[in-house]
Amino acid sequence: MDNKLSREEIILHFKPLLKGEGFRKTRSTWHKSTEDLIFVFNVQGSLYSEEYYINVAIYIKALGDETNPPEYRCHLKSRIDGTKSYLEIFQDAIKWFEVHNSIEKLTDLNCKKKLPPTTAINATDYLSSLKK
Repeated sequence: MDNKLSREEIILHFKPLLKGEGFRKTRSTWHKSTEDLIFVFNVQGSLYSEEYYINVAIYIKALGDETNPPEYRCHLKSRIDGTKSYLEIFQDAIKWFEVHNSIEKLTDLNCKKKLPPTTAINATDYLSSLKK
């Protein structure tokens, strides 16, 4: 990804790709909701340089009442490698969402200890309770 572009220019690259996948944009964050989950794609600027980060996250609806959560309040989070092209970043994000796209998959990943390291404790507790 070309970090010489402004945040707005970077967002313009992702906008049609994410819209085509059913995401809705609010500022530099996109959301897509299912019955149980909210998928979040976020472009974050660095506080220390002109770099930008691509964050992906999932909010579990059973654990809160937010409808458009920021990525930092989501229960599962990860960062996509920003050195790739826009299309590759988008494809990596979509693959990440596909791996984590249902409560059933999240429960299974939790049992196998394969959730992202940044998964909130209340999410792992909740997913563990579903397996009993």
